[in-house]
Amino acid sequence: MNLHKLLQSNTLIILLMVIMVPIAGEFKFFPLNDQFRVSFGPTIFFFLLLFLRQNKILLAGLMTSAAIGLFRLILDWFQLDSFVFAEAFAKRLPACFYYFTYALFFYLLKVKKLQHQVWMIGLFGICLELISQVAELTVQYYMVGAKIAGGSIFQISIIAIFRSFFVVSFYSMFVIHEARVREEEIKSKNDHLLLLLSNLYEESIHVKKTLKNVEIITKESYELYRSLKKGKVSEEEAKKLSYTALKIAGDIHDIKKDNQRIYAGISKLITSEKFSEYMQLQDLLHIIINSNKKYADSLGKKIAFTLKAEVSDDLYEAYFLLSIINNLVANSIEAIEQIGEIAIYAHETKERLYMEVIDTGVGIEAKYQEMIYKPGFSLKFNGEGISSTGIGLSYSKEMLAGYGGSIAHEAAPNGGTKFMIELPKERLMKE
Repeated sequence: MNLHKLLQSNTLIILLMVIMVPIAGEFKFFPLNDQFRVSFGPTIFFFLLLFLRQNKILLAGLMTSAAIGLFRLILDWFQLDSFVFAEAFAKRLPACFYYFTYALFFYLLKVKKLQHQVWMIGLFGICLELISQVAELTVQYYMVGAKIAGGSIFQISIIAIFRSFFVVSFYSMFVIHEARVREEEIKSKNDHLLLLLSNLYEESIHVKKTLKNVEIITKESYELYRSLKKGKVSEEEAKKLSYTALKIAGDIHDIKKDNQRIYAGISKLITSEKFSEYMQLQDLLHIIINSNKKYADSLGKKIAFTLKAEVSDDLYEAYFLLSIINNLVANSIEAIEQIGEIAIYAHETKERLYMEVIDTGVGIEAKYQEMIYKPGFSLKFNGEGISSTGIGLSYSKEMLAGYGGSIAHEAAPNGGTKFMIELPKERLMKE
C-alpha cells in the first residue's frame, strides 16, 4: 500500500499518531527552561492532522494526548529511582494539554477546509503552535510552578514559524505527488475508455452493414411473398407458403428495428462531445502498445514492443485508426507462440500516411496468402478447437478502402509477417 492510499484511512492515521508522536516527542531540546520542550512530536501531529476528516480530529487529539501522557509516565517509571505517580503526572500533564489544545483549535478553526491553500495552512499552523505552547506553559506554571521567561513568547514564535512551514513544505510535496498519481490514474482510465469506444466504433460499422443486408432480405422476402401468392400452386400450398414468407419478412423487420436502436445508441455514444474523436498519432500508438502489452501478459506471452513514429503533431481520427491498428497488433500477438517481438512504424508525407506492423510470429503459408482477407476465413483456433470469426482483416480492408486507403502484407525477414497500411491524410485529419 503506497503512502497516499495509506493516508486515506482515518483509523490508520490515528494509529500512526498514537505510535509516532510519543516516540518523536522524545527527540527534543529545551530552549526555554527545564520544563518546556521543543520536539518533533508536534511536527508529525500537525502533518497527520491535515489528512484526517473533520469529525475525527478531536478523537485523534484525545487519543494522542493520552498516549503521550502514558508513554512518558512509563519512561519515568523505568528511569527514575523513586517514582511518585502524582508528581510524575503533574509534570507530564502540560504536554497532554498541549496536544489536546492543538487538536481543539484545529477543529474549531476548520483548518482542514484550507487543504488546497498551503500558505493559509502555514499561517494557521503558527497560530495553533502559539496557542498550544502558551496553554502548555500556563498549565506548567499552575501545576509545577514553572516560570515563563520574558523572551519566551518571542522564542516560541520563531520556533512556531519554522515548524509550521516545515510541515507545509512536506505537505505541499505530498499534495503534488498525489496530484501526479491521480493524473496517471485518470490517464489510464481515459486510455481504457478510448479503446472501448474504438471497439464500439468497429461494432457500429458491423451493425450498419447488417442493417443494409437486412433491408435487402426484407425486400426479397416480400417479393417472394408476392410471387408465391400469384403462382400456380394449389390454393392451400400457396396460402401456407405466402404466410411463411410474410412471417420471415416480419421477423427480419423486427431485427432491423432492434439493430436500428442499437446503432443509434452506439452512434450517440461515440459522437458525444465528452470524448475526443481526434488525437495525435503518437499518442494513439502508445495507447495501442500499452493495452496490447496487457493482452500479451494475459496470454502468458513475453513480447517486446517497438515503436518508431516520424509524424507531425496533426490530429487524426482516433476511433478508426485505433480499431484498425489494434486489430493488426492483436493478430500479431496471437501469431507469436510464446516469445517474440512486435514493431510498429509510422511515417507520413504531405498527403499520405504510412504504417507498418511487423511481428516474429509463425507467418502465413503461401497457400493462404490470398484468402486471409476473405470474410469468415481464419487460421486461429481457441483451446477447444473452435475457429475465430475471421472478420478482422476483411473488416480492416473494407474500412481502409472506404477511406481511400489500402492494406497489404508480406513475409517479414525474421520469419513473421509485415502488414503495410497506406491512407490519405485528408480523410483522417481534423479540419
